Amino acid sequence: DKDAAAIANYREVLTLQPGLYEAQLNLGILLLRQKQAAPAAEQLNAAATQKPTQYRPNFYLGEALLLLNKGAEAEAAFRRAIAAQDQSAEALHGLGMSLLNQGRTSEGAPYFEAAAKLDRNYEQALLHLANVHEADKNYDAAIALYQRFPNDPAARERVGDLLLKTGQAGRAIPELEAAVKDSPTVANLTALATAYLKNKEPEKCLPLMDQALRLE
Repeated sequence: DKDAAAIANYREVLTLQPGLYEAQLNLGILLLRQKQAAPAAEQLNAAATQKPTQYRPNFYLGEALLLLNKGAEAEAAFRRAIAAQDQSAEALHGLGMSLLNQGRTSEGAPYFEAAAKLDRNYEQALLHLANVHEADKNYDAAIALYQRFPNDPAARERVGDLLLKTGQAGRAIPELEAAVKDSPTVANLTALATAYLKNKEPEKCLPLMDQALRLE
C-alpha cells in the first residue's frame, strides 16, 4: 500500500518501456486510488486503447471519467466493461451513475436495480437514486424507492415529507411518526405537526410544536 512509491516506479517503467500495457493499467489504478483523476484517465485510456475488449482498463477508465464529470465518455467506457463482463455489479452501477451524470435518470435507474440485484452492497445506492428522483421532482418514483428502506429513519422521513408535499397528509403521518420516534429532531417534529394540522388534528399538533420550540 505504498502508493507514492509504486506510482514513481511505474512512471520509471513507462520511461524505460513506453506503452507497456500492464504499467499503464496499474499506474492508472493507483492514480485513481489517490484521487488524481485526470492523470489516471490518461493512463487508463491508453491501456483501454491497447485492449479495448478488456474489463479492467475500461471499468477504471469509467470511474476516472466520472470523477472528472465526463458522463458521456464514462458511459462509453462502462458499456465496454459490461460487454466484457455483463454480471459486474460495479460496472452496472457505474453505468447508472454515468447516465445520472448526464441527466438521464430514467435510463440510469434500471442499472442501479440490476447492480443491487447482483450484489446487496449496492442496495444503498438506490437511496442516491431516490435523492436524484426527488431533485427531478419525480416524487412518486422517489417515494417508492425510499419505502424499500423501512428500517432507515432518514428514508422514512423523506417518505413523510414527500407525501406531505404532495398533499397526502394522512399517509405521511405514520412515516413521520416513525421518524420522530427514532429521531425527534426539530425538523421531524415540525413536519409531523404540519401533517397533523393538515389532517385536521390540531390537538396532536400543539404538543409537538411545543416540544420543537423547546428544542430550538
